[in-house]
Parts: sequence; C-alpha cells; structure tokens
Amino acid sequence: LIMNSSDKDKYNKVADNFIKKAEKGLKGGFFKNMFSSKGERIDDGLENYEKAINNYKLAKNWSSCAETYLECAKLAHANQNKREEAQFLAQAGQFFIKCEHEEEGIKSFKEAVLIYKENGNFDQSALYLKKIGEFYEDEENLLLASEFFLEAADLYALSKFHVTDI
Repeated sequence: LIMNSSDKDKYNKVADNFIKKAEKGLKGGFFKNMFSSKGERIDDGLENYEKAINNYKLAKNWSSCAETYLECAKLAHANQNKREEAQFLAQAGQFFIKCEHEEEGIKSFKEAVLIYKENGNFDQSALYLKKIGEFYEDEENLLLASEFFLEAADLYALSKFHVTDI
C-alpha cells in the first residue's frame, strides 16, 4: 500500500482532532467537572490520545506518536496506574528511537525501567535495559553498553529466581 502526502495529511488532521478532543475533555467545563469524575475524564483523555496515536502511526508521524505516548504516561500517572504509565513510557521510547530522538528515547526507557523495577517486573526492566545497551553498542560506546547489559542480566536472573530455588 503506497501512501501519498494527502493521506498522511488526512491522518495527521484526524489525529490532531483527537488530541484537541482529549485536551478539551481533560480541562472540562463547569458541567463536565460537576457530572464526571477526574478518573472518567482521564479515561476519556487516554482513549482519545490512543486514537490519535493510531492515526499518527498511519501517517508515519513517529515523533507525534512518541509525544502523545508521553501524554498518556502523564495521565496514567495521574490515575495512579503504574503498569500503564511504564507501558506508555516504553512505547514513547520506541518511537523516539524510531524518529532518531535517541536521548528522549533512552530517557523514556529509563523511566519505564524504574517503574517496572519498583513493581517487581524484572523481565520488562531487563528488556528495556537491554535495548538501551544495544543502542550504546550500536553507537560503539561499549563501556556504557556493557553496564546496561550487566544490569539487564542481573534483572533477568532475579525474574527467574523463585522461593523454591533456595
């Protein structure tokens, strides 16, 4: 399927409209604030941001995908949903790397790793530490790469450790 620039423009406009809808809903008005909870507004915002992301993906607008995933992470944080927050940060990291904004990508991965570690999700922590290590390996910064690989290996080992192994 070949996409021309008018298709990309169309998808970007649809995505931008979902962003506006999310932002408007999150702000809320007098009646919206009176008749809906903060959690409901956040859920609606997330839903619209995710629709925007899908359209940005269709437009191959990777930087907007990354930025919108960061907005989703903020909402998940506000909703005290650490699992979703980490997932959104990891997705943001993937798209930042894809659009060659490596520093932002690595920052997002590191934030996701912290949340995953806090919640005992060592497999996921290790996965993103390994990705960071691979990035530094590609950049030929082998010392830094090895630090991330070693930490990833430690976390993989922790995730495989069970009480019955004592």
